[in-house]
Amino acid sequence: MPTPPASAPVPAPTVQPSPPHGKHWLWAIAALVVLLAATGAYFAWKTFMKPSSPAVRTVKVGVLAPLTGDNLSIGNGIRRAVQLARKDMNLQNVDIQVIEKDSNCEAKAAEAGTKELLEQNVVAIVGDYCSSSTLAALKLAAAAHVVVISPAATSPELSGSAHTSSAPFPPTSSKGSLPPRL
Repeated sequence: MPTPPASAPVPAPTVQPSPPHGKHWLWAIAALVVLLAATGAYFAWKTFMKPSSPAVRTVKVGVLAPLTGDNLSIGNGIRRAVQLARKDMNLQNVDIQVIEKDSNCEAKAAEAGTKELLEQNVVAIVGDYCSSSTLAALKLAAAAHVVVISPAATSPELSGSAHTSSAPFPPTSSKGSLPPRL
């Protein structure tokens, strides 16, 4: 191959001007505007719109106890026990409402109190202390399919009642026997 003559000019590399940046800048500005709008919308939502909390369900529980009369101290013990259990449960999204009615350990007062509790749609009744008032309450509550939990009633009629599905504990005062030792 022949060598080119030394006097021949060598072409200088040409620099091509870069294409106009107008289109690239438009996309960058549009992306920045969208990003700023999204960020602003997010902070506006966090500031002005409080996220909705889950619905709180209210559960009503009745307390039927001697809150007056000779057995007042026992009734107050039942009342405090239910309030303590309510606090200890600490359920989320559940408001346990305790509705108290005085029975004075009398059947007629227990019937009236039970009717009022059932009208308020309680799901369970804790009480009563005395067997006669518990039996009166149990007949009404069983017809309404509401559970009655008595902390102390021990009448033999409770364990043989058509309205109960279990025997009282502690066992009945006159005919019961102690539970077997484990």
